[in-house]
Amino acid sequence: MQGQQQWNLTLLKDWDVLGPFPLHAREQHFLSPSFPIDLREPIDYERTWPSSYADYACVCWSKTRLSDEGVLEVSFPQISRWGSLRRTEGWAALQHHALLRGTLVVTPPAEAAPGSSPPRILVQLKQGSYFCILPIKPSGMVPEWHAGNIYDLERALPRMVDLPLPPDPTATSRYDIFISGEYEIRLFGDPLSNNTEVPTQVISLSVELECLPESIQHQPSQDVLCDFVDGYAFGEALGVGLRNSRRDWLSITRVESRTPGVSLKLKQAVQLAPTQVRVVSFTISQDRPLHADKLEIVVTESSESGQESSIRVSLAITHKSAIRSCDHQSIKATYFSGDSTPTNFLAVPPTGQGKIAYPPILALHGAGVDIINQTFWAESIPPSDVSWTILPSGRTSWGLDWHGPSAQDAWDSVDALPGILDKISVWKDTSYKVGTPVILLGHSNGGQGAWWLASRSPDRILALVPAAGYIKSQAYVPLTISAHFIDPSLRAVLESSLTPDDNDLFLTNLTHKPVLVIHGGEDDNVPIWHGRELFSVLKTWSLFDGSGSNSTMKEDPERGHWYPTVFNNRQVIKFIQGVLKPNEHPQSSKVLKPFTLTAFRPEESGSLEGWRIEEVTRLGRLARITVVPRNQDGIYEVQTINVKKFSVSQIQSPYTFLIDGNKVEVDAMNHGPNLTFERDHSSHKWKLTTIETSSPPSPPTRLQTFLSTKGPITFIPLTAGTSRQHDNRLSLAVRLAHDLQVYHRLDAWICLDYEVVGPQSVGHWPKCNIVLIGSQKDPVIQSILEENKLPISMRDGQLTLNGRLINIHPDTGIMLLHPHPTTPDALMMLMIGNNIAALEKIGRLFPIRTGITTPSWIMVGPLTDALGAAGVTEFGDMVGHGMRGFHGLNTSEFCMQREKPD
Repeated sequence: MQGQQQWNLTLLKDWDVLGPFPLHAREQHFLSPSFPIDLREPIDYERTWPSSYADYACVCWSKTRLSDEGVLEVSFPQISRWGSLRRTEGWAALQHHALLRGTLVVTPPAEAAPGSSPPRILVQLKQGSYFCILPIKPSGMVPEWHAGNIYDLERALPRMVDLPLPPDPTATSRYDIFISGEYEIRLFGDPLSNNTEVPTQVISLSVELECLPESIQHQPSQDVLCDFVDGYAFGEALGVGLRNSRRDWLSITRVESRTPGVSLKLKQAVQLAPTQVRVVSFTISQDRPLHADKLEIVVTESSESGQESSIRVSLAITHKSAIRSCDHQSIKATYFSGDSTPTNFLAVPPTGQGKIAYPPILALHGAGVDIINQTFWAESIPPSDVSWTILPSGRTSWGLDWHGPSAQDAWDSVDALPGILDKISVWKDTSYKVGTPVILLGHSNGGQGAWWLASRSPDRILALVPAAGYIKSQAYVPLTISAHFIDPSLRAVLESSLTPDDNDLFLTNLTHKPVLVIHGGEDDNVPIWHGRELFSVLKTWSLFDGSGSNSTMKEDPERGHWYPTVFNNRQVIKFIQGVLKPNEHPQSSKVLKPFTLTAFRPEESGSLEGWRIEEVTRLGRLARITVVPRNQDGIYEVQTINVKKFSVSQIQSPYTFLIDGNKVEVDAMNHGPNLTFERDHSSHKWKLTTIETSSPPSPPTRLQTFLSTKGPITFIPLTAGTSRQHDNRLSLAVRLAHDLQVYHRLDAWICLDYEVVGPQSVGHWPKCNIVLIGSQKDPVIQSILEENKLPISMRDGQLTLNGRLINIHPDTGIMLLHPHPTTPDALMMLMIGNNIAALEKIGRLFPIRTGITTPSWIMVGPLTDALGAAGVTEFGDMVGHGMRGFHGLNTSEFCMQREKPD
């Protein structure tokens, strides 16, 4: 392929493959992507490697070939006992890792221009986890791994990658390209669906030279647009995707409309690092209807030298009519996520012409469903004659499994629609109040997400219809490699970081809700056992607390994972109508019944029947409140587990509370309808709190919490000077920013330390979540850790753990969450590595995907490359204490602390 200055690039067809090796679904983020070999050493292609999958427990290198369409099919038919393996190990036997090696050939032009820059390459890896490019003789070079688009997410741009060493301008240069390939059940499915027992990875690879001029480039696939209804924008948020293909930094200073009647305002200044992609966000306002088919805008950029230039962008407009849209047609809307990131969702109007605001229907799509370009999801939801149906994107088609930012996107979409409807006369009467409870539907990953959202925010749910939903990620495949080496106590601590995802632990919160569980009897993607087990646990809790359960299990025999009538059938429609129109389907009058509220981290859970857990006694443990109302005498019997503080809203008459045997008399006339109870620190008895004080934010229990942010995630690669050299720290920041954009459509701002904490900007930290990338010796990291707010801190330039000095291996990486220096509701992440190998290790643990066992602070050393999570324990000796790793620590000590532990 030809590219910049007539350089030529060839990707050879023949590939080497090493594998298969057993693997947990997310274990590759701990292991070296080149497992089991170290790419810093010469590769012996005649050697065999241990693997329990092969005859005589050894595997060797084999061959595969790249197709003309750029597809690598990786299978191991020589493993003759796949069927036997799965009969004893189940789906876990199918999960495996393989290492692939190919060759890139770069040929220079006949006459290279004097002083020309070496070419960059664009790499698009789909359904592979990582790739790296190395010289044929790397001479100890540490590989720089880039995450692939393992989910084959829509609208993902290729990575712009610098070659590890500049190619020879006078002769052909060769490079190795390595791919870490993982077969995951959730991605590739059960091979029996294709009438074979042999699992096959299907990896797509595209490699080409960057041939565009070094300037800012419009990326239309990243644009965020709304439809126009009767000439007016269905939302005020718009965005334009731009990529900086220059080798210096650029800033976007203004955006202007060239379309009459339309005004645009830049939401915030945008800076782009070299090769970075960002969506420039702006608000749109109109003084007249727009009937043109394009919106013409001009974006002005400024280089580091202050030189300005402009790029003209045309955005295609889709027009819709309010009257005609009532025929079950979806409308694309936008809102600002975190006040700055333009985000899409779909809204389907009620088919009737009612003048009453009914609760909306919220429908969560399955994994891999692109609601913007695929119409089947909107068409599969039964039309409602009274309610709006809202289809959030989850940020992408996979998102974060409807947790964290994906869950927030769902609620934000529901709350954004009323503001849009209030401006449209035809629909103004159908608008509802922000915070209105919803009927929640979901399929597959969305079915699991429906369980998640409903059980964490039960008072925002009127009814729940989960279809083909799995219980949790751990229910798919257990640990494999790490399980053979990891200390059981450490494993318990690491896996406790997944507690917020354990839907089955929170089903106490749904025993009062109408629930219709749907599952196909022949589902080969999410086995029907998942639906039955969730239904069984829900019923068990209702028997345990005596609340009674209004839940039903609907099994569709001989149906698979997806079928068009999964929701659009008589039983589901009647169920929804019974909730939306209770007068047409009479139910018994509401009587307060016993219930149990379960929470883990209070900030991530809402209220149940007005009761809410505000603080827990011990972080990292479940908290529960069981309430037994005695309706006849106005007494609440309350039992608590691990609860320090809770609140109750809308108490209208005098009540007596028996809390863990303590009697507390309450008169709503004197105290108001909203009450807060707190356990006394000295007597341990409960008391009514009369002074309104907000609870301090709970320390996060896992790194994934970091993705929930109100603004762009700010990466600060620390440097010793003020140059913008493209070192490994900056490269890691750019790579992670790319991952956030591909996997979550989360915006990232990359800047250097002197721009934020230098002499001219001391104390001016961005108010959003911040990532510091540096070493133990960086003054900024030292000053942060010397505040002693975490179990890991700094004393006299040495790391300490709970006040004890620790020595760490040079290749050990540390990642931890820290309180934001100036903003209480934001976080700071420290990524500490004293060398490139250490930073690469922790870079792979940045919380891009769910199911990775990463508490809010973690150390990973050299052994993680071969032992996975088991390598966490082997970070070095405790100085003067003879302790290895984290042995003896409990779950709560892995959570970020606001104060130094006792």
